[in-house]
Amino acid sequence: MMKRHAGLPLIAAALVLTSAAWAALTPLGVDTALACTGGIGPFESLATETELIVLAEAIAVGDNVNRAPTVTASPTPSPTATLEPSVTPPPASSPQPEPPRPQPGPVDFDLQGIGTTFRVKRVIAGSTPDIIEHQWEYRAVLEAEIRRREAGAWSGIESCALGAFTVRYEAGREYLLFFSEYEGQLNAWASFPVHDGHVVLDDPLHIQANNGVLYMQEATHRQYFEGVQFDEGFIRQPRVPLDMLLHAVAALRGEATIAPPDAGSAGLKEVTR
Repeated sequence: MMKRHAGLPLIAAALVLTSAAWAALTPLGVDTALACTGGIGPFESLATETELIVLAEAIAVGDNVNRAPTVTASPTPSPTATLEPSVTPPPASSPQPEPPRPQPGPVDFDLQGIGTTFRVKRVIAGSTPDIIEHQWEYRAVLEAEIRRREAGAWSGIESCALGAFTVRYEAGREYLLFFSEYEGQLNAWASFPVHDGHVVLDDPLHIQANNGVLYMQEATHRQYFEGVQFDEGFIRQPRVPLDMLLHAVAALRGEATIAPPDAGSAGLKEVTR
C-alpha cells in the first residue's frame, strides 16, 4: 500500500510553511481558538530544511461541493442546579465576555481547488511514492466548519478569516512542492506552479503567503541567480528558470549538481558552499 502524504494546514493559519509556521487544525482541534499566522520562509530554509521536494502534476482536485452533513445549532446549556448551597461561597471572579456568536445563514466560501492528488514526475530531494494526497483531511475539516457557521454554531476559531492562507491547485498543472513534517504529517511549506520550464511566482490563480516573491540572502542571489531581478532581499521577477532554481537547491543542500546552461558548463561539477 502506498504511503499517504497528507497536508493539514489550518483554517486559522497556514503554511507554515514556516519557516513559515503552519498552525494545524485537525478534526480533534476544531474547537480550539488559534492565532492567525503564516508565511513562506526564506529560500535557504526551503532548500535545506524540507524533507521532500518534488515536481508533480495535479491529477485531481477538490470541487466546490460541500459534502459535510448539515448542522443544527444547539442552544447553550444552562448551568446545572445544585441541591444545596455550598458551605463556603466560591471566590468572586469577573466573568469573561464570550465572543459574538455567528448568525445562521449562507457562507460565501469557494472550496474549488482545495484537496489535491499529485502524481510525482520528478523527485528533487527525499523519497516518496508516485502518488501524494494533499489537503484532503484539511478540506473535510473546512467543510464541517462551513456547516457549523451556516447553522450559527459557535466554533471557537474566529481569530482568523475562514480558509486563511489556503492554497488552491488546478488539475493538469505542474507544481514544484516543498514538503516538511509537522506533527507527524507532511505539509507543503511552499508550492509554485511550473510552466514552460519556469517557476511562476506571480500566478493570480495560485495564491499563498508571500505569493509573487522569493526572499533570500544577497549572497545566495549573487551565487545562484545571476541576472534575475533582485531588490532588498526579494526576487522581483515573475518567472525564474526551473533549472536555475533546482541548481541552487542542490548546491545549498551540498549535493553534486548539473550547472544551468548559462553557467558555462554542461557537466557535473562539485558544489562549493
